[in-house]
Amino acid sequence: MAFSLETHMADADLFRCQVGEERISGFVGTVVRPVGDREGSVQLEDVFGEEELDEVRRVWSLDEAEDSEVFDQIDAGDVVLFTHSDAVVGFTVIAATAESEELGDQLWGKSSFSKLLLLQELVPVSLSVSDLYEELGYGSEASSPETLRIDDEAKETLLESYDSLSKFVESVSTAAEPSLDDLLGQSDDNPPTCVWLDQTEFESTTPDKIGLAQGCIFCRESSEGGEQLASLGEGDVLVHHSEREFIGYSVVTAAHSISIDEVDGVWLWYAYSPFDESYHPQDYVGLLLNSDVDLRSIEFSYQIRQGRVHFTPWESVRVLLEDLVENPAERFLESRYDRTINRLGFDLSDEPLYYPGEEESLQQQINSTLAAGKHIIFTGPPGTGKTRLARTVCEHATNTALAETVDDYQFTTASADWTSFDTVGGYSPSKTEQGLEFQPGQFLKCFRDGEDLRNRWLLIDELNRADIDKAMGGLFSVLTGEEVELPYENREPVRVTPLSAEDDTHFGRSLAEIAESIDTYPVLPSWRLIATMNTSDKASLYELSYAFTRRFNFIHVGVPDLEKNGQFVTKHLDPTAEESYAIALSSEETRMLASENLQAELSVLWGRINKHRTLGPSIILDIIQYLYESIEDELGCLPELPSEENGEGESEEDTESESENGDDAGEDEDSGSRIRPELYQGPLTDAITMLVFPQLEGLREDNLEELILKLDDTAETVDDDTVTVHLETQRLHRKAEDFYGITIDE
Repeated sequence: MAFSLETHMADADLFRCQVGEERISGFVGTVVRPVGDREGSVQLEDVFGEEELDEVRRVWSLDEAEDSEVFDQIDAGDVVLFTHSDAVVGFTVIAATAESEELGDQLWGKSSFSKLLLLQELVPVSLSVSDLYEELGYGSEASSPETLRIDDEAKETLLESYDSLSKFVESVSTAAEPSLDDLLGQSDDNPPTCVWLDQTEFESTTPDKIGLAQGCIFCRESSEGGEQLASLGEGDVLVHHSEREFIGYSVVTAAHSISIDEVDGVWLWYAYSPFDESYHPQDYVGLLLNSDVDLRSIEFSYQIRQGRVHFTPWESVRVLLEDLVENPAERFLESRYDRTINRLGFDLSDEPLYYPGEEESLQQQINSTLAAGKHIIFTGPPGTGKTRLARTVCEHATNTALAETVDDYQFTTASADWTSFDTVGGYSPSKTEQGLEFQPGQFLKCFRDGEDLRNRWLLIDELNRADIDKAMGGLFSVLTGEEVELPYENREPVRVTPLSAEDDTHFGRSLAEIAESIDTYPVLPSWRLIATMNTSDKASLYELSYAFTRRFNFIHVGVPDLEKNGQFVTKHLDPTAEESYAIALSSEETRMLASENLQAELSVLWGRINKHRTLGPSIILDIIQYLYESIEDELGCLPELPSEENGEGESEEDTESESENGDDAGEDEDSGSRIRPELYQGPLTDAITMLVFPQLEGLREDNLEELILKLDDTAETVDDDTVTVHLETQRLHRKAEDFYGITIDE
């Protein structure tokens, strides 16, 4: 929009003006369409003053009626919302006011239109009056006079939600150019309704004619073409033709039902895009004949028929629009090469992830690293959720924050067998011709697939399992913005070319040249490589060279404190807390964990293990899931978790009842207050040997023996509870002796 509403926030008044059905034609004639000077008539300069007039001149007034006192309060700088029936059709800012019965009579045929409003511009919107009143905090019984001044309390309610009036207008404004990429990219399962529109009949409503960002159509439903137009809604498509030539297309941005002299009508705002060159019917027929469209199924779709409006199938319109994209690869680059990551806006509080004490630090590191143009390696011990965090960051980028720039992300797991053939690519037998041709690897597939360009982030899990210097070689330079020519050639040498948002040429070539070359893989400024690496593997797997690591920011994902002053922390596995690692469990697994002894025992186990080998919560959650599957049939009826409504603890009556029934009542299988240890100590022993023992490889023998001997010792928690870990001790020791080849002295 050409004017800023930011300056009209604190001091300006906000008004709603209802445009009645008897005034709708006049509104279109002097507000939607600019007022032109007429020979022998009163000139606008004479009424408002030449300094107040812009190139586009729009004027409105109100007949002297019951709301004239409110209307007279409108002054320069105020903001007006025009409504009709239950639709808000536009916003404007008042440039000036004046008094002139003569001009009012000239414009609308009545001298009673004395106070005139000169409008700066009209912003088309898609909003109902009921939704507007809801935003303002008005009830459903709010009065609707012809002119309404929005009171200060309601305006403040609106500003509390949107910070400024301009942000509210922006959220409901339809002033946007049609996106050809969005149109062609939508699913054919739910195609838009499409019509041919004879532009000769609607010439005065196109954006260039009325001086607005959008075009407008209003007509009675009973008029020719009115019924077809009334069936259109937001997102539907108009193809404009004039004098038997196609001249442009548009997308409906708002559709309002109106009344014109007590007759139903339709009001459409549409975003219009003219064709650079008009299409003749014979050109269009040629496009259809060369397409896959079955002309028998779309009779007359390729003919410009007589009349104002005619329906046509989406398949026929798609053929025309696809021809506009002469080089989709070039269009892809032009729309994205200058888009960098200014603000990702990743927020851990919006995700089902739990990183106690690290949430703010992690999201700040992630957002700042990506905005600074760097790539990320998440590091940390096994099971800390690095891969899940990396996936969540990629999904946030591709689905929300950068959805218009980043297409998707590609996930792969590194391995010791990786070579440059896997990551970069190499020669393979041609699929279409004899001989060999270059086939791209995982890295290059992020940027191009034949003639189709793409921008997919690359997520590499367990990065240091590969000899990364050997696998990626010369691609290191690409990560710092340098073009690399690979030792391969198809039609021309294979190049990987980073694009710059600040330059029109890229290493001596234009976007068109880069797009046209299927042997060039363009890297957009918004592309990122995200990787994970286990710190516990650094000694046994490949190390990353300095040349590689300096291209990344390393973000550590650690384990919270599991012990405090010699006592074990249990809150991280608390199933009743809003935030704990238990949020990753199913409801039944969570209810099993709510047993007062099991949560504490697993917390002690986790803390003891981490004194010798740091393990993340994922392994503990795997243990919980294994326990549930092992004892599910013997659990009986698990108790419901304490709710906020019922209180988090037991009532005094419950405690007294348990005391009367004896201490053993709490351990009854059906009571559900505790799970009998004999149910789970066997499966828990098995879970440790299966899930924990492999993670302890490499520990010194004396440290290993010390840990295994202490696993089932009694311990104190920070809640001052004494906890005994129930394991099948002798069997655990025998398993350890077999697994590690050591002797456990009990």
